[in-house]
Amino acid sequence: MRQPLCWMDMAICREKDMAVGIYVLHLHSCEEETRQSFLREALECVDPVRRNKTERLKGTGAKAASLGAGMLLQKIAMDLTEGIENTDILFLEEDELLAVLQARMFREQTPPFSFSYEYGEQGKPQIVNFPKKFNLSHSGDYVVCGVSDGEVGVDIQKWVSFKERTAERFFAKEEWKLLQETGVEKRTELFYRLWSRKEAYGKYTGQGIGSVVGEDFSDERRWKEKKICFREQILEAGYSLAVCYGTAEVLNSRKTGNSKT
Repeated sequence: MRQPLCWMDMAICREKDMAVGIYVLHLHSCEEETRQSFLREALECVDPVRRNKTERLKGTGAKAASLGAGMLLQKIAMDLTEGIENTDILFLEEDELLAVLQARMFREQTPPFSFSYEYGEQGKPQIVNFPKKFNLSHSGDYVVCGVSDGEVGVDIQKWVSFKERTAERFFAKEEWKLLQETGVEKRTELFYRLWSRKEAYGKYTGQGIGSVVGEDFSDERRWKEKKICFREQILEAGYSLAVCYGTAEVLNSRKTGNSKT
């Protein structure tokens, strides 16, 4: 897969931030017969919890996204088992990832990794006895997973027309002003840049986007105050990706039990 055009890769206090790996899976648009074939094969490559969840879903799009998420978790577990730690952005095609997982299962004569999940107060999932924290997001033809030693929040948004009253309701006055001052041709891009940051931060904390209504994420100084970093990417088809994670200071404070957050 050709790597999408980079928009920005921004992190505050880079020398002190945590390593974060980002896995991006591209799902193909294809005919129904081909899609059904992929779904059948992918079901055999994910953990039983994910498999059961997928089978309850309606619509091939929702099923493909769910299985894509499960396949990314299998890839991460596979990498960690083999001593591989991704701290960059890895782009994968669905058929490429499916082949990798099937090859492992055949080579080692083993089923997919099994996971036990636990959930935070707001429903944020984590895998029990898994050495990393993770977070998933999907939109349109993409599924994304962020993985880190500490909490991580991921959001991907496909650019579609948006209602300005939505921005007025959720954005801080500084963000709303910035949006209004931006030319029409760039306004959709800016809206989703800011929106994906909010979603990613809400998933990082586990409190959801409702917890960041009115907070300003356009000003880098606010990120420093929160001791967070963002990595961001724009995908060539018109998608904004944001990954939020804490600085190493945050991780160290949680390990020693001194965190106040």
